[in-house]
Amino acid sequence: MSEELIFAGPGGYARLTARSHKDRQGAVLHIANPTSKVDILPPQALAEVNSALDALEADRRLKFAVLCGAEVPVHAGADINMFAGGLAPEESPPDYAALRAYLEQGTALDLRIKQVSRSVTTVAAIQGERFGGAVEWPLMCSYVVAAPETGIQFSEVNIGFLPGWDGILNAMLKSGPLNALFMGTLGARLDAGQMDRAGIVNLVVAETGKLLGAALDLATEAPPGTERGEGKPLAEPEALLETLAERLDVRRYEALAAEAAEKQKQLDAKELSRHIDKRLAELGRPVAPLAVEAVFGLVAAGARLDPSDADGVAALARAEAERCFALMHTRDRVTGVNSVLKARENPLNKIALFRRS
Repeated sequence: MSEELIFAGPGGYARLTARSHKDRQGAVLHIANPTSKVDILPPQALAEVNSALDALEADRRLKFAVLCGAEVPVHAGADINMFAGGLAPEESPPDYAALRAYLEQGTALDLRIKQVSRSVTTVAAIQGERFGGAVEWPLMCSYVVAAPETGIQFSEVNIGFLPGWDGILNAMLKSGPLNALFMGTLGARLDAGQMDRAGIVNLVVAETGKLLGAALDLATEAPPGTERGEGKPLAEPEALLETLAERLDVRRYEALAAEAAEKQKQLDAKELSRHIDKRLAELGRPVAPLAVEAVFGLVAAGARLDPSDADGVAALARAEAERCFALMHTRDRVTGVNSVLKARENPLNKIALFRRS
């Protein structure tokens, strides 16, 4: 049974292989995009993962599942091009129906993994730099093991919306409301040590090559059922609010835009781009005010949530997707997404100016 293929998705996004470890029978679910260098996961990928879970549940021999991604340096979630476009019909808005369906699909996958985790121990093994959805799907598992170089970031707030695959919900369940606020409102990068201290991950391995082995060890030792907890705070409330006020102050970024416009007269595009990246690293990237408000609302709604209340967890999961979808109809989404997609046209576009209308 050690290498038995149980399921292989037609698009190559999901592959479930039986695995024996320490006299227990389980499986490894490999989730990866075979055609993307940044491992984006389109709707077909989520559908294949769901089918793999069908196969996992159907095989009564399997008592654990390790979920892992591609061994690439950068992992994303959704293709940012899905969110491109303006608000008015003449501005080529995104396909809102497709976006809603995609968000609902991510929520359904999270609730499905939670259901599976009641009888099968689920462990995510993560490595590389991870953004957005590539952070969210591992957090759906009961336990998470990370390679030492791993970095995670809820980057959605920098492009005008919030995690839509229950990232805020699962950050709260694993690490507490304050840390969920920190991650969701600042879009801050967490390194492996910070994730460990905050309770986002259960174990950081000493060497990347030992990642899968450590995940298998944990999967055979830990009981089914999602682990809940509250880690050490990533920031004190006063410091979080102070930093957040700075990131929400559009005047700081208007001044940066004016400075960069002057530099544009002296530097070529690559030099200007590097200068802007350096200054944004110093200032911290701006955050979208409507997204910040939405994150605060979600955390307030879930701060007292009983993790054993399956209906309450499901309701908050769907609320996260709904709040994310609502932000698709805002100018903040247009501004934030353009700061990524139009940066090559002109490096000045990197500076997202989130102005309240």
